[in-house]
Amino acid sequence: MKDLIRREVERALAACCDSGGGFDIETPKRREFGDFSTNAAMTAAKKTGGNPRELAARLADALQKNGDLFEKVEVAGPGFVNFFMKPSAVISRLPEILKQGERFGSSPERGERVLLEFVSANPTGPLHFGHARGAVVGDVLGNILEFAGYGVEREFYINDAGGQMEMLGKSVRASMVGGEIPADGYRGDYIADIAREIKDKETDDAGCGRIAYKKLLDAIREDLRLIGVEFDRWVSEKDLVHTENDRGQTLTDCAMEALERAGAVKEEDGARWFLATKYGDSQDWVLIKKDGAPTYFIADIAYHRNKFER
Repeated sequence: MKDLIRREVERALAACCDSGGGFDIETPKRREFGDFSTNAAMTAAKKTGGNPRELAARLADALQKNGDLFEKVEVAGPGFVNFFMKPSAVISRLPEILKQGERFGSSPERGERVLLEFVSANPTGPLHFGHARGAVVGDVLGNILEFAGYGVEREFYINDAGGQMEMLGKSVRASMVGGEIPADGYRGDYIADIAREIKDKETDDAGCGRIAYKKLLDAIREDLRLIGVEFDRWVSEKDLVHTENDRGQTLTDCAMEALERAGAVKEEDGARWFLATKYGDSQDWVLIKKDGAPTYFIADIAYHRNKFER
């Protein structure tokens, strides 16, 4: 309805003072000021140098001629124009509202894409309420963006690389054979439950880790499905970031090259650092450790770079 009124006001402004645009259509806080109100006369008066209240009167006269839309049009205050809608004008919109359903009021497609990554819980344990909160906020944000005309792709990034996955396997294996779980291992009841389920199907840490990973990821998928959150794309860190391309490079390698070309890397104490202070951060961050192992920082940079490229 506001869009319809805006078009009428723009036509009336063009006829009254050869001006238009740059005004608001608002819903008044008090019912006696009408169904809608605009400051169009005041913004146009600033451009033309005219009297805003006189311009508002001319604008109201022009708009009042649309008897199909307005019951009456009044001037108020320093130059506001208040609209009182005809009930028939509102009722006539109902068929279109019913036809469009939940899409009524949404914006047309903008031709712009949004890649929305959220939740991305580590597959080393079940989801908790913090993850559920992030899932709801992310999904609602996706709905809002879609309603505003953006093409939205929802993405879950699976952190399935690095020492945490090795520790998951060690923890399950230790629980399965009655050994001692490592000091920095995983100790939740779910570890014992998984160990009882797989029993002696796998005899080494890596095998236990693979089975536990699949079970936990399946549980994460199911929990999200139960609260109505679906993802278009599930991205594995191991497959995306750490798998070599046909030139023998990983995304991490490519990200390091890009940072070096930008002059954003230094070598110190045998490690390679990102010069974050050069860009306003309070400290620099390790990208490649002394032993040559990449940190999560460079892996995340590689992933974010890939998202921008997509």
